[in-house]
Amino acid sequence: DVDATFRVGPTDVAAVPGQVARVAGSLREIVRLAELSMLYDMPVARDTWEAVRAAVPALPRDPDRAANEAFLGLFAHPTKVAAALRWLHDVGVLEILIPQFAHARNLLQFNSFHKYTVDEHCLLAIERVASFAAAGDTERSMGALNYADEEMWKYLDEAPDVRVTEQAAAILTNQTVVTYRGTTYDRVMCSTYQSLNHLARGNLEAAGVSLRRAYEWQRDAVEKNAKEIEALEEKANAAGASKGYDAKAAQKDPTTRAGLESAYGEIRDMKGYAEFAVPYSTYLQALRFQLTGRSDEMAQATVAYRRVVGMLPDADRAYVEEDAKLAEAVSQGAPMPSMVYVLCETGMAPELVEFKISIPLFIRQVPYVGAAFPVLKFQSGGTSSFIVRAGNARYSSSTLTDMDSVIGGDFNRRLPAIITMTLVSSATKAIATYIAEEAANRSSKTAAWIASIGGAIYQLATNSADLRTWLTLPKQVLYARFPAPAEGSFEVDLGDGQKIGPIAVESGGTTIVHVRAPRAGAPPAVRTMRFPQQR
Repeated sequence: DVDATFRVGPTDVAAVPGQVARVAGSLREIVRLAELSMLYDMPVARDTWEAVRAAVPALPRDPDRAANEAFLGLFAHPTKVAAALRWLHDVGVLEILIPQFAHARNLLQFNSFHKYTVDEHCLLAIERVASFAAAGDTERSMGALNYADEEMWKYLDEAPDVRVTEQAAAILTNQTVVTYRGTTYDRVMCSTYQSLNHLARGNLEAAGVSLRRAYEWQRDAVEKNAKEIEALEEKANAAGASKGYDAKAAQKDPTTRAGLESAYGEIRDMKGYAEFAVPYSTYLQALRFQLTGRSDEMAQATVAYRRVVGMLPDADRAYVEEDAKLAEAVSQGAPMPSMVYVLCETGMAPELVEFKISIPLFIRQVPYVGAAFPVLKFQSGGTSSFIVRAGNARYSSSTLTDMDSVIGGDFNRRLPAIITMTLVSSATKAIATYIAEEAANRSSKTAAWIASIGGAIYQLATNSADLRTWLTLPKQVLYARFPAPAEGSFEVDLGDGQKIGPIAVESGGTTIVHVRAPRAGAPPAVRTMRFPQQR
């Protein structure tokens, strides 16, 4: 027995006798069951499986904190998580934890090149990427990431009017039917991660291409984002006006205003970094320039490092200021010393959850209706610092990028349009349903009954917030840099009981250690990249 609740046998994982009903009635315990099955690579016993499946309809549709944290904890095991997700999907629990999956289940894709339903397509993608990583298949792992990068890249030069028109057209349904093109930070981070893959293979030229893409996404957002959000807000207001609904007046309603303040008050001051920058990406760009060893690119590294200095608060600038001074000196003929860089991605990015707010319809008979707004929910967990031990020297980490701030800032930029779109979409559908029911009431009781049922189904199917977001991004990126120790190795203490090392350094070159630690106490994923000194 694992404990008083679960046992792991020679062929399966199960709830112990007398605990089956309790496990089947608890989302937290069901997720724990999935985790044990995943970790021990064993199926769930048939009697436990059937008990869980039978209990799903009675489970609460609003998971508590314990269940959500347990679910996010599964992603601390990226090479195994696909099996757990598939089992949760099979028993019907995944759509409780991720509400969008209720709509995706068995949903057909009406085109000639998709042969899987939406839910199966998502699960297969996760399984294949996980299997590539587990097998150390860098080529195919890079291919999967490249597919996502290319899918988003085709939208680089797309006119804002195209996106605005598509989103405005979704007012009578909901924003989940709009093509997901990725946020600015999605696009920047996708290219940034691909650059890390190229660096891991020692391909500086390909890494430079990916980092240039990340910069192009940032530039594209600076040029288009504000105009696009303003245009979308205007279109939403115009759509509401055409249906007789005043979204601006709705936002002044005391009940609605209080609801919006409750949902968004804490994050309205989150601005992110200036001009959609992600310091992590810019820092890697500077580091790549430095790795070439060429004096002209050392000069570019100096500029990029100084850009990062300008992005960071004073408390986190020291390491990058040293980098800028070093790159400038080397560009002027000084020798390049052997250096070590530790980049540690910790924690998990915020998720989007649905928050119901009462909004006015300005109809005497039906004064208010509930509208579903997307709200960021920030995740706890993940180490907040690390210490490097290299001989007698100690180096404490600084924060290179606060991804919570990046994501919160991006969300805040889009928030006015999100609020207006949600108000207009929810209100116009509710008003249309009310008008249809009133007309049916004047016709007959049967017609009224049919109209009422149809209206309820229509609103239930379309009144949902768009909760699509990249959950497995880190909460923050920590870093440290230091001269290569004479002892030839060093250790990293993550401060949560986890230690990495000893890690051997590149003698006469540069060593980069990339760490992913999504949850405190969970084994981190580590890869070490060594670059000989360029002559």
